[in-house]
Amino acid sequence: MKFKKLIKHASMLFGVLLSEMFPNKIRSAAMSAAEAAPWAANYVVSQSFPIVMDSEVNNGATWNGSLPYFIFTIFIVIIMIVTYKFIPETKGKSLEEIEAFWKV
Repeated sequence: MKFKKLIKHASMLFGVLLSEMFPNKIRSAAMSAAEAAPWAANYVVSQSFPIVMDSEVNNGATWNGSLPYFIFTIFIVIIMIVTYKFIPETKGKSLEEIEAFWKV
């Protein structure tokens, strides 16, 4: 059940998670840096997609033009597994409780 909700609300997960996991002292600077990461990743994907799409490997008999989709699907599955295993449930917890969880 938790996994289905994660997939349904994946677009909101990143912003909510980041706002809860950083301590108050560094939250603004950390949020700025952390929000820049998805933009950088989007840039890499948008620049690499045409290159992979036009490659000889992709246009061969094995992949028939589907190689970039398989590559990005593998990354998505890895992200889903990491999120499911390592990101705690924060529903009903105060920011202090969440901050205490992240302290090692």
